[in-house]
Amino acid sequence: MSLSPGTPSVGAESPPRADVRALLLARMRRGAVWFFTIAALSGINILLQAFDAKLHFIFGLGLTDVVNQIARGRGQNGMVAMILVDGLFVILLVLSGVWARNRSQAAFLCGMIAYALDGALLLLFGSWIEGLVHAYALWRLGDGYSACSQLVKLQQSLPPGMSQVKLR
Repeated sequence: MSLSPGTPSVGAESPPRADVRALLLARMRRGAVWFFTIAALSGINILLQAFDAKLHFIFGLGLTDVVNQIARGRGQNGMVAMILVDGLFVILLVLSGVWARNRSQAAFLCGMIAYALDGALLLLFGSWIEGLVHAYALWRLGDGYSACSQLVKLQQSLPPGMSQVKLR
């Protein structure tokens, strides 16, 4: 028997299914929010680099840094290409976040794989701090994916008549 306030006593009933769903849904949404955070900071990084600012957020994408360095030497055409290519990556992150919030395990997985590859690119160029920040964000995304998987299993375990009920 444990005396800590959050631990149920021996023989206590497990929490109702609705409570479990609410907790899993909150964890999943917190994980999905990381896609939006990364997209927003990457977008800000793109603008900062477009205006030659010396400030840079470490939660952004390493791939946009590579694209920006290549585009910088190509003049005005390079700047347009940089904004288009970087904007595409930001849009993909936003879409991953939207789909992840709607319980898409594939969105979580694809977004996490892409972000892991981006982190590997940073490590390849010796950006260890940004690589560690990527690892932390991946851990948070992974927690959201785990909760999403558990929500899907919970939905599948509902009785046949209730399987059509949408879990909010």
